[in-house]
Amino acid sequence: MNPKLLDILVCPDTGEPLGLEVQEYDAQWDQVRKGRLVSPLGKVYPIRNSIPRFVDTDEYTGSFSMQWHLHKTTQYATESNPFSRLQFLEVSGWRPEDLRGKRILDAGCGSGRFTDILRQCGAEVVGVDLSFAVDAAMQVIGDRENVNLVQASIFSLPFRPGCFDYIWSYGVLMATPDTRAAFHCVADKVRPGGEMAIWIYSNYSKWASFCSDQLRCITVHLPKRILYALCWLSVPLYFVYKIPVIGYALRNTFVISMRNRWRWRILETFDWYSPAYQWKHRYPEVSEWFRQEELELVHVSKIPIGMVGRKS
Repeated sequence: MNPKLLDILVCPDTGEPLGLEVQEYDAQWDQVRKGRLVSPLGKVYPIRNSIPRFVDTDEYTGSFSMQWHLHKTTQYATESNPFSRLQFLEVSGWRPEDLRGKRILDAGCGSGRFTDILRQCGAEVVGVDLSFAVDAAMQVIGDRENVNLVQASIFSLPFRPGCFDYIWSYGVLMATPDTRAAFHCVADKVRPGGEMAIWIYSNYSKWASFCSDQLRCITVHLPKRILYALCWLSVPLYFVYKIPVIGYALRNTFVISMRNRWRWRILETFDWYSPAYQWKHRYPEVSEWFRQEELELVHVSKIPIGMVGRKS
């Protein structure tokens, strides 16, 4: 943790500033490797592995803790596979040059693929996640000078209201117990004039959603290692699903990821069937959320459901 993060950190229970007690400091990277954050009322939050921890467990996100340690860099953008970067640009509508020097929250950062894209744009990025995926992100990008990682609940974020210029949240809010409530908690952290971009699952593929929801009634209760092993079936099924007519019917009945890279298929299929929560929404509903949070819509992505709002 860079000590400068104290400027925006607060006790999630009281909203009061936190004091820092350093136990291990890395001068080369200007990082507090181990220490404590202490509230005026004596509440203590440990710093372990350079990450401030505002939760004791990963609660309902155990599947994400597992998948992002198994696939730390699978979805990271590279020259040969720029998909994540292109997805970011399409969903957000942001120009990289406009992000330079801005403070950005990656709400639900996972193993840090979008945190990495944002920091390459020159932004000061804070990645937050409830799961232990933050430790995977720390291994990959934790020593970058413009990155800080925090483990906390999206419903109890330890940041001052209105302290971020931009907020990015991709594929996260709908994997919480309440998408709307999660949206509200995140929107509180964007400053007036700042922007918030989200992407969540849509409810427009009725048959595919129905079929996968029936399967999820079983898969969410399977041991995660067994479910992960079953997701390897997506590797050969991909080629079966490419068969005209029959393949189309099958892929809308037994849903798997159709990415052309086999590691992505395994990861995304597991990501679909393993989370405890998976809500799906429609544009009018989500547009109303933006209106209620005084976020004027400035961009709607071609990829459902991606939307960006500017705080009034």
